[in-house]
Amino acid sequence: MSEWNSDSLDRLTTKIGSGATPRGGSNVYRLTGVKLIRSQNVLDNAMKTQDIACITDEAADSLRGVTVERGDVLINITGDSIARCAVVDERLLPARVNQHVAIIRTTSELDPRFLQRFLVNPVFKESLIASSTGGTRKALTKADLGKLVIKFPTLAEQTAIADVLGALDDKIAANAAMAGSATELMFASYAGIIGLGGTRTMLVSEMSRRLAYRNDFKKDQLGLTGDFPIFDQSESGFLGYAHGTASLQASANQPVIYFGDHTCTLRLATEDFGLGSNTIPFVGRDIPSSVLYCAIRGVQEHQEYKRHWQDLMVKQVAVPGVPSALKFAIEFETVLSLPASARRENETLSATRDILLPQLMSGKLGVKDAEKSLAGVL
Repeated sequence: MSEWNSDSLDRLTTKIGSGATPRGGSNVYRLTGVKLIRSQNVLDNAMKTQDIACITDEAADSLRGVTVERGDVLINITGDSIARCAVVDERLLPARVNQHVAIIRTTSELDPRFLQRFLVNPVFKESLIASSTGGTRKALTKADLGKLVIKFPTLAEQTAIADVLGALDDKIAANAAMAGSATELMFASYAGIIGLGGTRTMLVSEMSRRLAYRNDFKKDQLGLTGDFPIFDQSESGFLGYAHGTASLQASANQPVIYFGDHTCTLRLATEDFGLGSNTIPFVGRDIPSSVLYCAIRGVQEHQEYKRHWQDLMVKQVAVPGVPSALKFAIEFETVLSLPASARRENETLSATRDILLPQLMSGKLGVKDAEKSLAGVL
């Protein structure tokens, strides 16, 4: 293994800088155009590409000093997500960043993917957050970032390390995409049977049966592993794992729907689970739950901060006749189990990556040994 060098980040970069909020308020935002990357779009090791803001060409031109380029490392510099870091997803280009995100552009001496892994290494990240300035709201300044000491091997070794860790992230992304595609296929197939013989219109309340459920766990009892998952109405939909026996039982052939009373999120569980607050479980009444799930998808939108369950119940939706509904449920039983399987596998892959990351970044584990440990994983 080669000797590692060290230097300050400002000597290893051609740019460190954050952006700004474009002037003009809501008038500068568009459905398409140049992307404006905000802190919610920057996750550790990945970019969130959904629901990203777009701005006018004029607004983008005013922020041309923070134009994002291929290979740029983006890091959140304020708020609860401080120090979250990813290499920009090229699908988001052309793009700018706002004042909560900094661009780090490396010299040819440093592979940006290696730098990103160095910055999210838990050992380093904890010290980075601890060193951030500010009182009630911590922040990382350009000076804070510039004086960071980065340890790095040869460029070839940096690339090899990034490739090993990237292979795990690629597999995680592929699993998530597969599960999403399978679900979209189910929705598309369902749309194809509406209008066939036997289709009728019914109130959601007429074909739903709410399940009794009591939230009997505390958040401090949840962990990264456990006997069953706890879902909620948040955007991620996942709180963690709990131990013991789940209060709600579900499977691919007997799934359970759950609805976010405040947020209007609608999801389907195919494994035993628990729920967070203000999340309501229910199943189909005289209709397969998977069919009910497809029928009511998107019919109840979030209007304001209030309860929406009763509003959902009085909606009218079209549902297929009983023979078509039963056939559909049987055909897509396997598809229903894919999201849960993908989540479980991705948790294992993420745990493997998080174990390898600090060892590779410290030089204690060589690339060849890391590749051997992944032989049965990838």
